[in-house]
Amino acid sequence: MMGVSLEQFTAAVARLGELRECGLVRVRPAPGNNGLVLAIDKAADDLPAKGGGLYADIMDVMSAIARGTSVEQFVRDRAVPGPDFDEGEDEAVARAKYEATVAAFPPRWLKGGLLKLARRRLREWMTALVLKAARRSGRLRGLMTWYPFARVLGPDGRRTAWRMLGAQIADTAWIGPRVTMQVPREVSVGAGSKLGGRVRVEAYGKVTIGRNVLINDTDLFSTQHDIDDPGLRGERRTISIGDYAWLPHKIIVLPGVRIGSHAVIGSGSVVSRDVSDYGVAVGNPARVVKERARVKYTYVPAVGNRPSLIE
Repeated sequence: MMGVSLEQFTAAVARLGELRECGLVRVRPAPGNNGLVLAIDKAADDLPAKGGGLYADIMDVMSAIARGTSVEQFVRDRAVPGPDFDEGEDEAVARAKYEATVAAFPPRWLKGGLLKLARRRLREWMTALVLKAARRSGRLRGLMTWYPFARVLGPDGRRTAWRMLGAQIADTAWIGPRVTMQVPREVSVGAGSKLGGRVRVEAYGKVTIGRNVLINDTDLFSTQHDIDDPGLRGERRTISIGDYAWLPHKIIVLPGVRIGSHAVIGSGSVVSRDVSDYGVAVGNPARVVKERARVKYTYVPAVGNRPSLIE
């Protein structure tokens, strides 16, 4: 699957099984209630190398086992071509992956992750009731500026709340508890993007954030005043941030700016003019000082390309 040989798969599963026995690996529900993911302790060493779809393949097999899928059904399912296969997977390979995973991760241990999944669904149901009540009362907008409330909601709850307020947020985007939005209906966030730390989106004008964008501790201002106007007239101007852009820390983006795809903004910068695709911009005002490598980037800030670390 996806360039992963059977030898790579079985070696990786065996190593992860050893870490499980040491208490350095556990499972938890995947985002969107779709199967399971591994959580690996920061103290774990000699981890299987990421890339090539290795971890995704392992998680798929683990999820099937946790659901109670028999080896025969698993082999039949893998024989059907899908988005991860140009052709159906060979029966012997699929069977070997299943058996190697069962040996390293007993089904009873994996099913503990499904109990967590059930608890998570119950929590989501209760969160939905709270959000509906807050919206009916007209207090939801104010509550979303209150950190304890936003934190308790969790990632899924925060995404739902901002959607209720009009924002367009992809299912796989991650919005942190310190993120605030003025006029959420003017905000859109693409798949895989992550807004963390203290992010303030003053979206009186349109603010569009692309896919797989990583933003931390940043202010996005889409309005300004005309200093030469007698009445100091306000102006609304669109902010656009392209796919795979990275805004690390303490950055200000001013109205009307387009930050291109794959661009990087240096910490502490004030962005008052457009930044080209793949541009690396720093300073106040930010200027493009170099260009990022033009390669195919694959990171997904909201979920990462490897199992999450236990905190």
